[in-house]
Amino acid sequence: MKKLLKILAAIVVVLIIAAIALPMFISAEYLKSQMVAQVKTATGRDLTIGGKASLSVFPNIAVSVEDVTLGNPVGFSSKYFAHVDKLKTGAALGPLLKKQLQISGITVEGAVLNIETNAAGAKNTDFSNGKPATPEAAEMPKAAGENPSPLKQLAIGDVTLKNSSITMITAGQKPMAVSEINLTISGADGASPLKIDGNAKYQGETVK
Repeated sequence: MKKLLKILAAIVVVLIIAAIALPMFISAEYLKSQMVAQVKTATGRDLTIGGKASLSVFPNIAVSVEDVTLGNPVGFSSKYFAHVDKLKTGAALGPLLKKQLQISGITVEGAVLNIETNAAGAKNTDFSNGKPATPEAAEMPKAAGENPSPLKQLAIGDVTLKNSSITMITAGQKPMAVSEINLTISGADGASPLKIDGNAKYQGETVK
């Protein structure tokens, strides 16, 4: 028993040291480049991160980025699809060892979303251009019951949106905007009722 406790203590010490040291080896620029590359692969669009990016892994994983912009495809009038002043999220470290992703929450501050339909009828919410590099990567497993995801469980904490806005643009029509959006979405864990609570401004009136 004493030997087992010593081994467990040693493992804990190694994990703590790794958690402290990891951010020293993963620079902010590396973190940014990985995010940009992954978004480009998934959506086919350009992601730019003009502000700070930080990563910590102890006691839980935490990621924070600032001044983030997701571009529009060619042929749309709005400057970008989405811009976020600050985004923070994280995940519990322990459950990952059991292939369970428990996102502690997502906080988005100063988001600006431009939903646009151009004169040709194309929508910038269509991400079909973001295709895998090879056809093989897009194929679903053929074996019955095979799960392509390495995760056994996914849970998301509260999603909080602060001081944000959405503008809906249709070519030839007056844009429609919802501003000063402040809301919290809870129950996105697949087990609880989904609840949305907050307020926004539309045509000068506060909507709850």
